[in-house]
Amino acid sequence: MDPENEKMEETTAITAEDAAEEAAKVTAAEYEETEEAEEAAEPMAPPLFTVNTVLCAELQMEASKAVSPKATKYVGYGAFVLAALGLVLMIYRCFAEGGTSNIVLTVFLAVLMAFLVYSSLTGPKKAIARWEQNMHRSFGTSELHLCTEFYDRALAQTVAEDNSLMTEGYSAITQMKETEHLILLKHSSTQWYFLAKEGFQGGAAEVEKFRAFIVQKIGG
Repeated sequence: MDPENEKMEETTAITAEDAAEEAAKVTAAEYEETEEAEEAAEPMAPPLFTVNTVLCAELQMEASKAVSPKATKYVGYGAFVLAALGLVLMIYRCFAEGGTSNIVLTVFLAVLMAFLVYSSLTGPKKAIARWEQNMHRSFGTSELHLCTEFYDRALAQTVAEDNSLMTEGYSAITQMKETEHLILLKHSSTQWYFLAKEGFQGGAAEVEKFRAFIVQKIGG
């Protein structure tokens, strides 16, 4: 056989083999894309619980009171009691002993008590105003609309104002607290998920089911 013909046949055979390999790669890639598309098209399992929460300043304040350390409250009460006792004692000494130093200390304690009372009365209102200002600055509204969905292995919370989505596995939830209107789920040292009790789609009966569900998931 002519050597040139042999060489041509060999080249043709190699080209055909390469073409077959490329065709196999294309077929495999098309199969993977089709498989991924089919998986994406499969319907997602519906959530076990859905909670719609309208978070306003009043609910934020309610939650803050529930999650703030008890030691902070006790320190405030203790300071007020000590100031009151000191004021009574100094008033007695002013009448009993007289003297300018007693009057100065009495005035100081009276001012301190007035400040503590003023702070306790106006503090919550100022906190609400600051929260609303932050919401207006960040979202242009005084309320946040949250939709929290609970699945078998994780939860997902959407903020309607900016369409942001946060997902969390139940292993990251470390604590649950309740207030009059809220269920709170702690997922970091300073952050909580807010769930309005009236926002459960199934009503009060659904809230009871959810308590049992979340306690099971986070271990009490």
